Amino acid sequence: GSCVRYDLAAREIRQVDNGHLVAWADSVQYDVDMASNSLFGSVASGEGLLCTFTGPGSVWISSHKAQPVSEHSKGSGRSSNSQPPIVACCFLCVFAMFILVFAGVAILSVVQG
Repeated sequence: GSCVRYDLAAREIRQVDNGHLVAWADSVQYDVDMASNSLFGSVASGEGLLCTFTGPGSVWISSHKAQPVSEHSKGSGRSSNSQPPIVACCFLCVFAMFILVFAGVAILSVVQG
């Protein structure tokens, strides 16, 4: 990827995914928020945080997200069939709740019956 410099005019706003952020000038004001309207939406989508910059000043942005060091050593990004960890966690929680409800109903029917 490459590094792109944006020179913001006074009160000009630019929003950047935190994974693409490289640097910004001291004169630039910034705010960090979730990329989605909800915590679950941000985590489930994998977007995470969104940085909002207000000029004047320069902001430097990478054209791609940096990969963790372990992925650089492999020579490739995430495999096409892998899911974000939150998706797997949610699936396991729903599955566990289903099992607990099923077991509870079975035990209750044995006790009452």
